[in-house]
Amino acid sequence: MSKKELLVGGVIILAMFMTGTFLFINSSFAQMERSAVVLNDSFTVPANDYQISEPISFPKESTGLYSFTVSEGTIKFFPLDTAFYKTWQEDRDKLLPMLTNGWIEGDDMNYTETVYAESDYEIRCVFFNEDSYDKEVHMKITVTWYETNYLGMIGGIAIVVMGPVLGMTVKTKKLL
Repeated sequence: MSKKELLVGGVIILAMFMTGTFLFINSSFAQMERSAVVLNDSFTVPANDYQISEPISFPKESTGLYSFTVSEGTIKFFPLDTAFYKTWQEDRDKLLPMLTNGWIEGDDMNYTETVYAESDYEIRCVFFNEDSYDKEVHMKITVTWYETNYLGMIGGIAIVVMGPVLGMTVKTKKLL
């Protein structure tokens, strides 16, 4: 085996080891941003009444972007977590004074809320129509979260493993 073959094989092994290690470490620590639309719906909120959405699941440590438009006029909105929703079910009149200063009101709005929870999190959206006519609301909720790049980690490991295989193939098959 010549020095040239030995050098080329060594360089290939070293280059693939370094590239694979860099990819593995970079993928382990760098988080990838993911997002999904979890609700895209239209519904009617009756005059002088409330409308509550179905439960919407959020991954732990995520951000929700609530976007809604109202057919005419404005509407009041509040995201209810599980504890607030239970209070709403038990005694809505007890909860309403707490919501008085927390209502988000508008006709074409974007509202962002970040969730820091230990596990997946459920929210229901309550809409309140104070006017004497029904209102059509279109709502879209997009959830954004970060997760580890497992595909990059696997790719890094594969490159590290393939380095010696390719280096030894160059040496033994005398490809040079």
